Amino acid sequence: MSTAFPLAGLLRYRRLREEQAAGSLAGARQKVEEVVARQVRERARLKETPVEVESPEVLQAVAAARAATRAMLSELNATDARCREDAQQAQLDYNAARAQTLGLEKLATRHTDSVAAEELRGEQNILDELASTSWNGRHGGTQR
Repeated sequence: MSTAFPLAGLLRYRRLREEQAAGSLAGARQKVEEVVARQVRERARLKETPVEVESPEVLQAVAAARAATRAMLSELNATDARCREDAQQAQLDYNAARAQTLGLEKLATRHTDSVAAEELRGEQNILDELASTSWNGRHGGTQR
């Protein structure tokens, strides 16, 4: 029995895909966090808009600023939804890559265990043969 796992190359490839999927997932989660942080900042900025209106021009400026901020928040909400969908897809991709890697890792473990058992069997056979030869040599016969 060969000691090398015959699917080692495929296992390396699957691990690489899993690492790439984990990187994509981390990036997608970071984007979600950035969008949420930006939403919080913009909402806080919207609340900080002066309430005292001294003239019609100031009222128009405040209204325009609030309208622009609301439009930006609306766009941020849409961006947030897209980023969350991307993060969900990245999570699914990672889960699939991990499942494929895990299956091969289990096969590799079984292979390693099988190789170790075969080596132990071979060593035991040698020890049995040595013991048998030694016993036969001491007792001067070919008794069995």
